[in-house]
Amino acid sequence: MKVDIPRTGCHTIAKSGEKMLAIYDDKQHDKRVALDDGCERYTWSELREQVAKSAQGLRNLQTSGTVMIEMTNTAEALIQLMSAFQAGWDVCPFSSKAKHSQVQRLVDTLQPQLMIAIQGNHTIPVYTQAEWRERYNLLKPYVEHQSTSHFVGTTSGTTGLPKILYRTIKSWQASSEALADAYHNEKVQTVIIPGKLEQGHFLMGAIDGLCRGLSVRLLSRYHPQALRQLIEGTQDPLVYIVPTMMQHLAELPTNTSGFWLCGGDHCQTYWQERLKTAAPRMRLWRYYGSMETSFISLARDTDAPDGVGFPMLGVNITLTTEQKISVRSNQLFSGYDSKEQHLNQWETSDYGYLSEAGELTVIGRDTNRIQFGALTVQAEVVEAVLQQTENLDEVVVIGQNDAYWGEIVVAYYTGRATKKTLRQLCRHQLKAHERPRLFVHVAELPHTITGKIDRQKMKEEGIHEPSSHR
Repeated sequence: MKVDIPRTGCHTIAKSGEKMLAIYDDKQHDKRVALDDGCERYTWSELREQVAKSAQGLRNLQTSGTVMIEMTNTAEALIQLMSAFQAGWDVCPFSSKAKHSQVQRLVDTLQPQLMIAIQGNHTIPVYTQAEWRERYNLLKPYVEHQSTSHFVGTTSGTTGLPKILYRTIKSWQASSEALADAYHNEKVQTVIIPGKLEQGHFLMGAIDGLCRGLSVRLLSRYHPQALRQLIEGTQDPLVYIVPTMMQHLAELPTNTSGFWLCGGDHCQTYWQERLKTAAPRMRLWRYYGSMETSFISLARDTDAPDGVGFPMLGVNITLTTEQKISVRSNQLFSGYDSKEQHLNQWETSDYGYLSEAGELTVIGRDTNRIQFGALTVQAEVVEAVLQQTENLDEVVVIGQNDAYWGEIVVAYYTGRATKKTLRQLCRHQLKAHERPRLFVHVAELPHTITGKIDRQKMKEEGIHEPSSHR
């Protein structure tokens, strides 16, 4: 990948009193498997040594800086990322599918001192994963742990250009503590990560597991059969999933046990019930959050299926006068443009309501509202109904400009569902103004590099056929 990396000085700001994010260290468990990607396997002692050596490689370059890492589903990529935390470097993982312009934008903004990628170009300071590994394996381990790192990520970009954001090690540690609090009474020893580490949901799961002493198993690429086999062969695993995986898990044996932690998008009630029927011993937990806030709330299998649960450890949820969800938490990001900000409250773009008991329900996002004449349609409400259709794979509902109504509701979908079936379902469960005026079957829907359906691209490139919808 050809990118131009300026050779400039480092710019990491040290902050005192921040907690460390370090590989689990308990000598009694040193010989147990810590990380397995299907090709390479590391015990806890081996993993700590590899991370420390890679950290020393960074420290040999300079005491602090910024490294960009192409985030593959490999043990090596996680070693590189954790070593940056230990060395006190800022770290920015990026997707293998990212466009050249997207990577160059990160480079221009972050001014990194180093990039580690699958393929390198020797005219610029880029190491391949193999080259960097060969370099650091010759070094002695760096035994100290710095607490000055920042994680540099990007938003999903579902509503436009992805935003660059910063998170401190302290906020990552707070997220890990919130998970530990949620699972403190559960016997979980293994974490299964079936999705791409470039997605925050799966990356958080892997890092949290490595820091809390849970053996982490990675799938090199998501495949339903491989995931089912891995779940069946693991005792009571914690499996990180997203809603699009749920229909593939409905074929698990009924005696399968463990936990599913679903995040990324709203987990539909229909599929929750399907999974409970298919594998009643598996417990489905769902969390609500974002890149800016990390974990906000957690819904256990005993909570209302259409809600998103109760606030997690250290999180306070309030609603604005417009019913927007506002969060106060020590898990918040530092800001979009600067890592020196200290946010303690964040107003999300989501609307919702709280029950008297404090349980949160999310209605939808402000950018997903469709103005049909004088009436407002929330796209997520329509999508929730359509997703009950068994032969429907993915669906996205957007507003298409219309000369008479302002906007009309249009549903794009993939799968074998028929338009007749979808119309009948909407007729029974949706109000007249909420029902899509058009159903458009497509071969596939566009996705952002974080795996979410790209609503913005659908709005820009959707159908524009002339039609009367009065």
